[in-house]
Amino acid sequence: MGGSARSSKAWTIRGTLHLHPAEELSLWHAARRAVAGRADRGLPSWRDPAGAVHPALDADEVEAVRAAVWEVLDGRCLLREELTQEVVKRVGAAPLERLRSGFAFFLGELCQGPPQGSRITLVRPDQWIDGWRRLDDEARRCGRSCRRFLRAYGPARPADFSEWFSSAAFKAAEARGLFDELAGDLEEISVDGRHCFVLAGDRSFPAPDQRGAAAAGVRRLRDGISRARSARAARRFRELIAGHGRGRYEVPPGCASSSSTGSRPGSGSAGRAADGSSSGFGSCGASGGLGAPSSSAKESVSARSSGSNLCSASA
Repeated sequence: MGGSARSSKAWTIRGTLHLHPAEELSLWHAARRAVAGRADRGLPSWRDPAGAVHPALDADEVEAVRAAVWEVLDGRCLLREELTQEVVKRVGAAPLERLRSGFAFFLGELCQGPPQGSRITLVRPDQWIDGWRRLDDEARRCGRSCRRFLRAYGPARPADFSEWFSSAAFKAAEARGLFDELAGDLEEISVDGRHCFVLAGDRSFPAPDQRGAAAAGVRRLRDGISRARSARAARRFRELIAGHGRGRYEVPPGCASSSSTGSRPGSGSAGRAADGSSSGFGSCGASGGLGAPSSSAKESVSARSSGSNLCSASA
């Protein structure tokens, strides 16, 4: 079933989907394992996008599911729903919704095969990528990924690398230890009064005046986005409280005025939020959908009709 793909999609850094050169996927799998401690091997309770809460799974249960995933995909290329059905037959229904979701709870060692229309397929990289070789020297691979991080994002601090990889077991202290191990390959410099690191001899990063101009541009963009979001939230908040007919807002057409009494306009938490002096409009996010994930970002997981499970390498 091996393929000649030059790139591969897999869940690596931060557990999110990335596109890697096929010959480098084993490096990123190893680096991810290096920063994953015991805390990352179990799964806490999970509230799915529909609001249903699914119980936690301990490390042994998670390992059993991952082993079943690996076994089911032996010589096969399956849609997510097909994989889910096969795994549940082996381990029970506890991981069902996690497997069906668009998230990579148990897929960290896999990669994607050829898509079937708009739906992804899943394969084992050792059977899909020509010349695949699992890399077990994980600490060394993590150091290699750190060098690449600094080449792309330096000057940076250990905390920046820890945040970039985003693992519950790999905090700033662990990242500082890694930077100490790589001390011979790194150079410490000062950026705006902060101690940062670059690869030794690397001078390809922007000069201080250029960094200042870039940072100012980022701040302007960030502030503009923040103002736009605040304006949308404020409008939504005014619409929500206008129906009560209190304060300086008029009732919009179609809304019944409330006769309820309460604190005078401008007092209390509602008055402060309406006047814009509150630190945020947290209640508007759920009602107005300001932070809601797009449904188009989730893949379809409907099962395909019966047929061959084998994917052609040329597909």
